[in-house]
Amino acid sequence: MENTINYVDLIEKALQREGLEFEKATQYGKTKFNVSLRAYNVPGLFVSLIVDNNDGDVMYRSYLTFDVEKHKHSDIIMECNRLNSEYRFLKMYLDDDGDLCAAYDFVLYEADEDTLIEKIVELFFLCLRITDKCTPHLMKPIWEQNEDGNDETRMEIFKYDPQGETN
Repeated sequence: MENTINYVDLIEKALQREGLEFEKATQYGKTKFNVSLRAYNVPGLFVSLIVDNNDGDVMYRSYLTFDVEKHKHSDIIMECNRLNSEYRFLKMYLDDDGDLCAAYDFVLYEADEDTLIEKIVELFFLCLRITDKCTPHLMKPIWEQNEDGNDETRMEIFKYDPQGETN
């Protein structure tokens, strides 16, 4: 049975309905929506919704920092574990490159368009609220200065590069 729902169009309608500005790019069978938001704790929060163009698989991703210094990894991972047990709908993790990410994957099932748009908006804002609540807890060990006063961690929460490259 062939899928007749255009999930990319549904996500675009959901973001537009909420008045959110976004950039959209399609590559390798996936469409990425980059959204810049002003959250309570994070004035420049950048979120991506990535949808598989063939099914209802959607990924929420928000990279909070890049290149966290190695000596801070254990403290960050401990805080991620604590937050992951408190907020089961969102996964916080430090990836192999030392980038701190908030992630959630969900699947949209066939339903009427209004129901799907409502579900997209509901899940997007749930993830956004949890990301915003968790960010101060995750930033504390990152912002702690090294003994020499230097810190090489790149904070990307106030910058946005539409090509997905970091500055």
